[in-house]
Amino acid sequence: MDDNFIDKVKNKVNGGTPDHRDLPLCVTCDSAQTMQGYSCSQNIVWCRHLERQVPYPIYKCSAYTDKRQADIYDMKEIAWVLVTKKAGRDIGFISAKDYRKRKEDADSEE
Repeated sequence: MDDNFIDKVKNKVNGGTPDHRDLPLCVTCDSAQTMQGYSCSQNIVWCRHLERQVPYPIYKCSAYTDKRQADIYDMKEIAWVLVTKKAGRDIGFISAKDYRKRKEDADSEE
């Protein structure tokens, strides 16, 4: 048997012991209000989804929504639209707000 065989074998266990080096989900959850005191042990996490305090760090949650990711409404608000050339119109990018206004104006003209 190869001497490095044991080093080459990697076991992956799904649902095993969580890696405690990772931050708890509540730190980045949109439904969580986190409060930190001066001591490391002075942490309070309030879950607005559960409407109660979370007593310990959470590593898996079915109601988790990442507050670092923009939701679809926000992405539509900041999107730029590529407008193609039509008679009397320039070509290029316009903001989603201007695009909606142009579309409303075009619909009202018809």
